[in-house]
Amino acid sequence: MLARKRRMEDLKRSGEEIAELISSSSSTDTEEEYASCKGDRVTSEGAVGGSLSETSSKRKRGRRSIITPELAAALDRTKLSDRKATFVINETVKSLGHGIDDIALNRDTIRRERIKQRTQQATALQDKFKTTCNVPLVVHWDGKLIADLTSKENVDRLSVIVSGNGVYSLLTVAKLARGTGEDQAAAVYMVLEEWGIADKSSSNVF
Repeated sequence: MLARKRRMEDLKRSGEEIAELISSSSSTDTEEEYASCKGDRVTSEGAVGGSLSETSSKRKRGRRSIITPELAAALDRTKLSDRKATFVINETVKSLGHGIDDIALNRDTIRRERIKQRTQQATALQDKFKTTCNVPLVVHWDGKLIADLTSKENVDRLSVIVSGNGVYSLLTVAKLARGTGEDQAAAVYMVLEEWGIADKSSSNVF
């Protein structure tokens, strides 16, 4: 019994040591990933910086954003994730001979800036469409069950298009909770109101 109890204690102690080792390794990997993103190296103590003397002063986070509407569109068009975009932009800035200390360069900042640029571009397109579209419009819509972009489930998508004299524009490909006719009608009316063209609809095709 004593020998068995001793073996159990040894196994428990070994498990705790392995858990501690994994935790330490994971922490170091995270720091190395952050350091590589910022263009620095990790010291033997796990501190980020060029040397041990430099780590005594706290690094100031950059605030200057370099995400333009064109760059945000290019990142979306090439389907780069926020994390991959951070690495690409970091290396691009350094290859051009610029410093990165004053640049806001991390995954969360990149994500916020991309969302901001998408929102601004969508608003600009809607405003331009409202001011330039002065003809009666035909509203087309159709629903389809397709694979979701962020999961393995199938979801109902509704595409809404308007056409008229010299006008042909895709308004949305909305994701619906259900594909019923009532939900589709509500989604179509909502997008027409959002674009400010509900009063210009002369006929419907579905």
